[in-house]
Amino acid sequence: AEIMNGSNENPRPWAIVLAGGEGKRLASYTRSITGETTPKQFCPLVGNLSLLEQTWARVSIVVPQDRIITALTRTQERFYEHLVGEIPSRNLIMPSRPGEFHPEPLTDPDVNLSIHPARATPRKAAAFRQDKSSSGYPLTLSRRG
Repeated sequence: AEIMNGSNENPRPWAIVLAGGEGKRLASYTRSITGETTPKQFCPLVGNLSLLEQTWARVSIVVPQDRIITALTRTQERFYEHLVGEIPSRNLIMPSRPGEFHPEPLTDPDVNLSIHPARATPRKAAAFRQDKSSSGYPLTLSRRG
């Protein structure tokens, strides 16, 4: 597959939200919020929603919810099980070991795919609403020749 940067011409966008970090750097801070060491993507660091929920909200501005795939870690299930109840299993990737990652959009010969870490971007949120291409890492994957 050939990787090209930033084309928004494909009418079928997909997004992958990365939410599998261990949360070591902010452990003392998240412990002060939740009472236990919680990976930051599952904490409400800014506002009342977790960083994962905030990321889903930002991404859903430009990508239909049924085309948002979330990559999680099985060992953190207790932190996210209440968040993913309404999400179809085909939109969740929970590899049990490294390399076990085969999202559906990567099998499409031409797909507009963006990658979004679950993180806070309060200063950029307004800009993202105006320039919808400014969030994430847009890639176009294409199997040519």
